[in-house]
Amino acid sequence: MESLWNVFYPGKYANPETDSDDTLYTRIKRVSARYPGRTAIEYGSRKYTYSSLLSRIDEVAACWKKLGVGKGDKVILMMGHNPLSIISVYALDKIGASAVLSVPDLSTEHFEHFADSVGAKFCLMSCNQFLNYSQSLKNTKITTVIIGKYKYSVTGRDRLAFPFYPLSGYDKPKPRNIPEGIRLLYWKDVAGMPDIPAESQAGVDRDNTRPAVYLFPSVAGQELIATVLTAKSINISANLTRMVFMANEDLTGKPARMLCLNECCFSFGFVVGIHSVLCSGQSVLLFTWYDAEKIFFAIKRYRPDVLIGYNSTVASINKAGRITDILRSVDRIIVGGGLLTSSQKATLFEIARNSKRKLSVCSVSGCDEILTFAYGPSDLESDRLLGFPLPGVIMRVADSATGLDMPEGAEGEIAVCTPVASGADLSGDPDYRKMPDGRNWFFTGMIGKQDGNKMFYLVGNKSREARINSYPVYPEKVDETVQMTEGVVESYSVIIERPEGPVLISAIVPEEEYFYDNSLMEDLRDRIKSECESMLHEAMRPSEVIFFVSLPRDSKGMVDHDAVRERIEMIENEEWDDDMLYEPEARE
Repeated sequence: MESLWNVFYPGKYANPETDSDDTLYTRIKRVSARYPGRTAIEYGSRKYTYSSLLSRIDEVAACWKKLGVGKGDKVILMMGHNPLSIISVYALDKIGASAVLSVPDLSTEHFEHFADSVGAKFCLMSCNQFLNYSQSLKNTKITTVIIGKYKYSVTGRDRLAFPFYPLSGYDKPKPRNIPEGIRLLYWKDVAGMPDIPAESQAGVDRDNTRPAVYLFPSVAGQELIATVLTAKSINISANLTRMVFMANEDLTGKPARMLCLNECCFSFGFVVGIHSVLCSGQSVLLFTWYDAEKIFFAIKRYRPDVLIGYNSTVASINKAGRITDILRSVDRIIVGGGLLTSSQKATLFEIARNSKRKLSVCSVSGCDEILTFAYGPSDLESDRLLGFPLPGVIMRVADSATGLDMPEGAEGEIAVCTPVASGADLSGDPDYRKMPDGRNWFFTGMIGKQDGNKMFYLVGNKSREARINSYPVYPEKVDETVQMTEGVVESYSVIIERPEGPVLISAIVPEEEYFYDNSLMEDLRDRIKSECESMLHEAMRPSEVIFFVSLPRDSKGMVDHDAVRERIEMIENEEWDDDMLYEPEARE
């Protein structure tokens, strides 16, 4: 593949592994041989070196084998970022079984749907989870439940010296009524079972194209169809993201201590936050709780070099206030799932300065299921910076109709070619096009441009594009301009269809001080209008500005487009909401 990324990367990153015959287990085994004494996982005060991690994986593989788990079986793991769950992923892969990573706090209805969709017969859960789901088990294919206690994974020091895991409530309840047909076991008893005969112990399963991990869907639909990943696809992603994690060691000579605040049951949490970190020989810091207060405790407790999270992680840190010292150990934040706004970055960097740290922020964004990423340091000025592609990935700006390259600085659709897609038969997918160079290119639907330094910039999303007076309007570009206005915390613009035609309306969250002074609010409205008039084409200027206390968000911390539209329509129908500050200006 072309080496366009050589412009940005040192020579050793120019030709990364873009294919892999490894399974998840053999990948960890190879890394453990290279870094045997290095810390692989920390969970409270308990530490696993890479050599001890591999030994534990082998032990747990034998335990699962004792339970009757074999090649092709599926095991639901519900204990989140607990070492027992993470170790089991690799142990199950060793024997040819598949790990099914689930959200720890599913509703009973969703638990039934999810368990039924994957067809798992085995499930690892806490005592408290068993009490919640015991009556639902009869509606699934599950026949064996293993109770794992959180105290199995922490040390006495954690329980006495730190309020690190106040999880005793999850461990104390003892199941009494066991549903008919369910075999209930405790993990400590499983570990103490007699060894299985040597002749029945399977070796390492070498098939890396079978389903290795089933991940919980990002959007919980009624059927809850899991995302299925093979070891091959997971390892390709790990190869491509390796440079992001290795950069820290290159600069400091020490492995990075990385705290992942994304659930491992989602793709970004496991593939980027767990597996890619371990495959890079870095240290994973595991933490079970995810509300904002516990996130702060985890950061203070672990003092990580690197945080891995979604936009909601940054929002939680920013909400803590500018005087916090929460980032006193953090050098880098890796954000998945979207770009940060200029106001989010400004607040974040101010917190870092108050913590006397020099901070860099990286955005790792995916395109569809092909595990494509773009990487860029967001301390560069443009709010719409995508940066440059990771090693092994080619990006270009093309004409949506013809597929031909656009000239430098011109806007077009961002197309991506990855090692996964380059040789695959994807002729049935309308988003892929076989181009004259013989490669399959994925047309992302994102409108962007490239500058003279080969940096890529996001202009907008084709799905949100509209035409006002025949002029193409991208709401994202409007928001970039609006957020340059002093006093604006966040902006989200939407297109509303009216009888007279489409109009652009901006939902604005102002700084808190504007809440208490009506004259300040009106002055802010005038300055927003002035900024848009000086920077944007007439069709791109919002026809109305509506102020909100906050913007609705989805489970990943992204602004919920449909919910914003609904709130605006409520205002137009004079159905008031407490989160709305001001009535829009009267239309002529």
